[in-house]
Amino acid sequence: MTPEQKQRNRKTGLILLSVALVFFVGIVVRKIMEPSILNLMQ
Repeated sequence: MTPEQKQRNRKTGLILLSVALVFFVGIVVRKIMEPSILNLMQ
């Protein structure tokens, strides 16, 4: 494996990690926010 390939793999891994992190945070925020939104609507 060349250093260039290693760097590309690391970059791809970081992109996947950040996407997964954003997705996870979005779900957590929705779980926290949903009850309070439902309470505001009533």
